Amino acid sequence: MPTMTLIPYTIAWDAPADGGGSKIDKYQVRLAIHDGGYSEWIDLNSTDTRFVALLPNDVEITIEIRAVNEVGPGEANILQIRPVREPNPSDEKKQIGDKSVNIHLPDPPKTP
Repeated sequence: MPTMTLIPYTIAWDAPADGGGSKIDKYQVRLAIHDGGYSEWIDLNSTDTRFVALLPNDVEITIEIRAVNEVGPGEANILQIRPVREPNPSDEKKQIGDKSVNIHLPDPPKTP
């Protein structure tokens, strides 16, 4: 079985402009690797607009992120990426830098 290299990848986004009349409680994310199905939704347990994931190198990944308020989850933003990082023999001597991506997240549902 071939080994899969995982690289740290920072995913960051802008908070929705409108919280739907309620504050955003958290964000949720789910991933699909290559042509596989999606993972379950993962609660980020924070209102921070970024997280770091270890993702496989040179493999297509689909990421969905959504805001959640007291009414429920908003529409997810979908992003497809293929993180590629060339091997560097000097990595053992220095900290590995993250790659980043910024996306815009849609507004969550309105409070009734």
